[in-house]
Amino acid sequence: MKFLLIISFLLVSIYGFSQADVIPPLKAKDSFELQTNPVFKKDSLVIIPRETKLDSSSFIVNNKIDKKLLNRYKISVFYYSNAKSRYPYYVKQWNAPIVIYMDKALPKQLRKSVKLFISNFEGIDNLNITITKNKNKANYYIKPTDKIFINKSYIFENYYEEERFAFNNGDYVILPSENQQIQGCILELNLNTHLSIDILESNLKQLFFLSLGRFFVIHNDRDVTSYLSPFYEPQNNLSMSDLTMLKIHYSHIYEFPTTSTEFNNLLKANQ
Repeated sequence: MKFLLIISFLLVSIYGFSQADVIPPLKAKDSFELQTNPVFKKDSLVIIPRETKLDSSSFIVNNKIDKKLLNRYKISVFYYSNAKSRYPYYVKQWNAPIVIYMDKALPKQLRKSVKLFISNFEGIDNLNITITKNKNKANYYIKPTDKIFINKSYIFENYYEEERFAFNNGDYVILPSENQQIQGCILELNLNTHLSIDILESNLKQLFFLSLGRFFVIHNDRDVTSYLSPFYEPQNNLSMSDLTMLKIHYSHIYEFPTTSTEFNNLLKANQ
């Protein structure tokens, strides 16, 4: 899959999805889904093939559903949306290998950290990540930028420390396909700040992890080892809870646009 930069940036401006648009306490919205994909509104009928199966064992602990784990997953994937929501959120997955191109303007330490970081994802079913030096062979572009991302409306009740919160220093924009899968991504990080390289490295890793499933930060999540928490404290390794989240997310690849309603139906049918 070629990643033509000019075309990609045009697509981003028209169809892109930036997670910073929906970080609490802002209202959830998805510019691509709202403006260009009117087919799958909440009243639409999505026919689920009978052979479709969702392995519910990922959520089973001690022979019963772990409701805390399931709820955490659903919030991060569907962002509190349900059958009554005006605009649903869909499962977002990469259904093709991720090929990363890192801009040469990125500091060597950041490029090296990405290479080490992606080794955490080896062995996860249906998720393949590699790095290329040829940007025309990539579908994931990491680049520095002069954009100012900080927005005080994202900082509420002192939950997000300005320097540590990744979305105050960068953002990612996914390029969704018509069936709601991810076909490309651009991740930008502002290097023109007073922040240390260690904080920027942490920001980059968190943004990259979230982009693997268009995962949302859970505003009340107190797991400081998780990238899904606004209280995240930089760790040397990917936490077990985040690794579990990825394994669950990629244990099944959906062949149709899937909202929380379809997900719940599949889960019930396969328990």
